[in-house]
Amino acid sequence: MLKLLAGLYYPNWSIACRIAAAMLLAVIIPTTISAYFNLQQITTITTDGEYHQLELLASITAQRFDRLLLKRQQLATDIGQQADAIKLLAGSKSAGVSLQLSEIVASHPDLEAILLIDRAGNCLTATMPQFIGHHYTVSGDTIFSRLHSNVRDYPGMFVSQAVNSVPDGYLGSVLLKLKGVEIWSVVNRGLSPKTAGQFFLTDHQGTIISHPQVSLLYQQPVGWSQLLGAESSGHFSYQPSPGRMPQVIGFTTLATRPWTLGISRSAAEFQAPLLEVIWLNLRGVMAVGGIAALVAVLTGMYISRPIQALTVAVQSLEQEDDELFDVAQQNLVKFALPADDLGQLVRAFLQMTNELHRRDRQLKTQVQFLRVEVDRARRDQEVAEIIDSDQFQLLQQKIQQMRNHDRHVAETETDYFQQLQQQVQSLKKMGRSNDLSI
Repeated sequence: MLKLLAGLYYPNWSIACRIAAAMLLAVIIPTTISAYFNLQQITTITTDGEYHQLELLASITAQRFDRLLLKRQQLATDIGQQADAIKLLAGSKSAGVSLQLSEIVASHPDLEAILLIDRAGNCLTATMPQFIGHHYTVSGDTIFSRLHSNVRDYPGMFVSQAVNSVPDGYLGSVLLKLKGVEIWSVVNRGLSPKTAGQFFLTDHQGTIISHPQVSLLYQQPVGWSQLLGAESSGHFSYQPSPGRMPQVIGFTTLATRPWTLGISRSAAEFQAPLLEVIWLNLRGVMAVGGIAALVAVLTGMYISRPIQALTVAVQSLEQEDDELFDVAQQNLVKFALPADDLGQLVRAFLQMTNELHRRDRQLKTQVQFLRVEVDRARRDQEVAEIIDSDQFQLLQQKIQQMRNHDRHVAETETDYFQQLQQQVQSLKKMGRSNDLSI
């Protein structure tokens, strides 16, 4: 643990780590700051683009829906101009009206029912029997979301068209009840399959009159107050319930009615492009950081390796380890090849060490010679001191006396030996004389 803490202490870092850290900070900090501000701008632009896309999609769908309503209003006008419908509303019997209305419903999948209502509001005939005989409140040429009767209220989408005749004036109305599901299939038929979201329609009171989820029909969701009285396109976010995914809604108003058509998307789907932008930005920062880290490590190694080799060489010089210095010098040769500052430093160090070695050898030779001279002078001085001492003089005298005594003894012995030799010679002569006389 202590080693780890010591390694984290900046003054203990190697030069390679310091260079790598400095280069990383020099690259990462500006890149991160720039990426942060770029991300803020891109996120804002992307968010605005996503909101605009929702509003544009709602506007395009609203135009399709307006065209569909206008077509159905024209269909109601055409039905009201048929002779059999006019006769029935005028009070005459017409057996073929019901068949004609059934054929029209069968040929238009978005129609649920067609009603013929007289000027008093009574339903004379309809493609659905439950509507016949009841009284309904219908006013003129209009599109509305709730049909009021003396029996019950029918929510949905309705198109009414007044029927007039020249002699009789206002005879009644043709009422079309539209299917919500089929309307959306017609509206969405020209949209891209990649379009995500759910379209819905609210009336002027904020009630949902059409939605793919049946459970949401004819409700007034909390948090949709922005849709009330809206006169143009817009967007907002809301939380359906504490446990559900937040929603993002883009909306626009219809041209035919004060209704609002919207498209809702989950916040996760809405934020998917934003997350992609963030991920791309992070990948860019990581790529730059990785390249910077690689360059920093390589640069640190390029600078630190010659310095480490120089350190080893200096330590070998300090320890006077010639074998280690030779190895270090061989390692330094490859770092002296480049013409950059490090190469010049290594070459200068090699030249310096060669000069130091030459001078060291000269100094060692001179020191050895001086040692020999000093030893000789010291020995001569010691000999002179010994010779000049009184003890040495007495010793010399004793040696001389001993030498003289030995010389005297040697001379006496020589004289004695010569006398013996003379005696022997005289005896030999005497012996020869005796022999001759005999």
